[in-house]
Amino acid sequence: MNVESTQENFAAAWIASAPLYTLSKTVEGESTILSVIFDSNMDFDENRDSVHLSLDGIYLKPGWSFKQEVDNFSQENSDDGMSHITADYYLNIQNLDNPSANKRYLVHTFDLWVPAKNKLPDDSFDFMTEKENKKLLESKLQEAFTHGMAILRNPGHVTGQGAENSVRNRHNPFQKQEQAISDASAAPVTHVAKQDKGTIELTKKNLSIAAIAVVAAIGLTYAFASGGNGEAKDNAQGQNLQAQNNPLIGSNTNDPGAVAALDLTKQTLEGMGLDVSKTGSDLGCLTSN
Repeated sequence: MNVESTQENFAAAWIASAPLYTLSKTVEGESTILSVIFDSNMDFDENRDSVHLSLDGIYLKPGWSFKQEVDNFSQENSDDGMSHITADYYLNIQNLDNPSANKRYLVHTFDLWVPAKNKLPDDSFDFMTEKENKKLLESKLQEAFTHGMAILRNPGHVTGQGAENSVRNRHNPFQKQEQAISDASAAPVTHVAKQDKGTIELTKKNLSIAAIAVVAAIGLTYAFASGGNGEAKDNAQGQNLQAQNNPLIGSNTNDPGAVAALDLTKQTLEGMGLDVSKTGSDLGCLTSN
């Protein structure tokens, strides 16, 4: 019978941890020096230190390759849920044409204490296997070195730490989901034309309401201006009946105040982007929505 765990993965921090590599080169006379600085950069490592190697710059030329090697790997699981891992890390430099020129450097000896993934209901622990931990450590070292080499060869074109684009992170659906949410929250608001149809119709309706408010305000201004002239009032009523399909365009009153009011209204609405040049203009959208 399989016993399932109900707790979180306590090894997550160990899985996410990553060593650091800094590579640089300097020219001294006719020779080039490759400077390699390694830091295990793990709280799990009791032997954490920073190692500096000065290597021949010829290793950067075509025909040479670098390989990370984890040797003498050992894992012992304890009753308290911790795994004690020791391993030697070597940097191998290989000549593709002349194997006798190959070099092997001991860079670091790991002394790690890492937790099991969780504790099972039967009080046993779900440890990562020795094979899993060795492969994980090898991957961490390879990614860190590759990232450092990429910065050395293309300064200014590589960002972030080596683990940020690791195999683990590239295939982690939860991280992808969090990144998508982060990108969406940081994305700028797009133009209204890219919004849904309801948003566009609502915007047009708001413009129509504003237009009617402008018409009403200008109409009131005209009414107060001609309030003492009964003949002008009768004229306005007659013209309104005549132009009931489009009160802004159909009026042909000769009253200077009315003409000025209508011209001002037309200019205002055109400035708002509403078409007042034909019957059934944009103002009609208010009654159809």
